[in-house]
Amino acid sequence: MGVSVTAGRTFAMHVLCPTDFSESAQRAAEVAALLAARMKMPLKLQHSAPDAVVSVEMPVISQIEERAKAALEEEAARLRAYGAEVETDLHFGRAVDDVVHGTHRENTRMVVLGSAGRGLAGRWLTGNVAERVAEAVPVPTLVVRQPAPLMKWLQEGAPLKVLCGVDFSITADAALLAVKSLAKVAPCEVDAAFIEWPHDWPWQGGEEGNPEGDAEWKETMESHQRDLWERVGGLLEGVPVRAHVRGTGGRLDYEFVRLAEEMASGLLVVGAHQWHGLQRLRGPSFSRGVLGQAARNVLCVPLASYTPEFSVSPVRSVLVATDFSANGNAALRVAYGVLENGGSIHLFHVAPLGKGDVAILENGSSHSEAEEARLLALVPKELASRQVKVGLKAVHRHDVAAAICEEAERRRVDLICMGTRGHTGVVAAVLGSVAQAVLAHSRIPVLAVPAVER
Repeated sequence: MGVSVTAGRTFAMHVLCPTDFSESAQRAAEVAALLAARMKMPLKLQHSAPDAVVSVEMPVISQIEERAKAALEEEAARLRAYGAEVETDLHFGRAVDDVVHGTHRENTRMVVLGSAGRGLAGRWLTGNVAERVAEAVPVPTLVVRQPAPLMKWLQEGAPLKVLCGVDFSITADAALLAVKSLAKVAPCEVDAAFIEWPHDWPWQGGEEGNPEGDAEWKETMESHQRDLWERVGGLLEGVPVRAHVRGTGGRLDYEFVRLAEEMASGLLVVGAHQWHGLQRLRGPSFSRGVLGQAARNVLCVPLASYTPEFSVSPVRSVLVATDFSANGNAALRVAYGVLENGGSIHLFHVAPLGKGDVAILENGSSHSEAEEARLLALVPKELASRQVKVGLKAVHRHDVAAAICEEAERRRVDLICMGTRGHTGVVAAVLGSVAQAVLAHSRIPVLAVPAVER
C-alpha cells in the first residue's frame, strides 16, 4: 500500500466512499453523502492515485498529488451541498488495498461505492473491483448500480423496496439486522426471501404439472413460510415485512436475482461469510453470485460486522474452592461439566486461621504442601484425556470468603464454583456461610453446588 495524505481531522465513525471521479463513482458518492447526513456521520471521501514509482503516464509525483488533491476537494465541495460533513483522504497505491486496510484500522460504519467506471485514475472501479472490496472489508458494503431509488429514498422519503436473502444462518441474521438499521434511516418496504433447492420436496422444479395443486407441496411451502416469518419477525421487531419461499432446480443466487427483478427491488441485501482460498471449495458463494449477477443495488453484509444484541460469554476458566468436604469436592465434578469443551480449572483451598493465629502473607509460606497434595488427589484420573488444565493452590487466611474472591480476580477466571451446605434462615445467620459471603462480595459469577442428600 502507498502513502496516505489526509486533509482534516482523525475520522470518527463514518461512511467511507472510494472514488475515481467517474460518473458511476459520482452517483455513488451522492448516495453516500445523503446516507451519511441521514445517519449523522461524516463522509470520508477517499481517492487512490497512481503510484509514481510504477506510473509511466505521470512520472512527477508533485503533479499527480496536485491534480488528485484538486479533484478530491472539488468533489468534496460538490457533495457538501447534500448536507454531509465531508473529509478527504488521498492515497498513492492500489485502491482495493487502501479501502480494505482503511476499514480494518478506522471506525468505518459502511462502504459505499459504484460498480464500474473509468475516471481520473483511468483504471480503478473497473471489472469486479467493487465485488472484491465487498468480499474483503469487515463492514457492510453498498454497491450502487441504480442510484435513482436510493436517492428518492434518502431525499424524498419514498419507501425503499428492499429484498433480503434469508437462509436461517447467522449470516442471514447479520443481513436482517442491517435491514433493521436501514429502516431507521428512512422508510423501507421489506421482503425476505428464502430460496432453496428443493431436493427433498414432494415437487421439484422442472417437472411437468402444476405443483400448487399438490397438497403435500402446499403443506411444505406453508411450513417453510411459517418458519421464515418467525425468524424474520423476531429479528426485525416491528419493521413491516413480507416473507417469500421459493424453490429452484438451479442456482440459488440466480433465482434470488430473478425475484428481485420481478419485484423491482431498489436494494438487495445479502449476508456473506467472505470465504477465501480453499474455503471457496465448500460450494458456490450466494453473496458473490448476487454481487456478480444483479443489475440492481446490493448491500453485502459480512459476518464480521454482526454484533448480536444478546451474546453468550464463554466459560474458559473456573476457580473451584473446596474445604475437602464431600460437597466441597463435588464442585470439581460440576466444573468439569462446565468445561466440557476444554479450559482451565484452578483448584483452591483456604485453611481458616483462628483468632489467635497470625495471618501468613502471600509472599511468605502461605501454602501447605500437604494440602496441595490433597488437592492433587482430587483430580480424577479418568478425565486426564480431556483438554482441561488443572492448577493447585492452598493458603491460610482469616477470611476464607475474601481469599476466594481475591484469588478469583487475581486469576481472572470466568466462574467460581463451590459447594454450599444449603443452610437457610436462622441456621445460616448463626453458622455463617462462606458460599453466601462469596455470593455477596464476588464480582465474578458464582456457581453454588448444593448439598446432595444421600
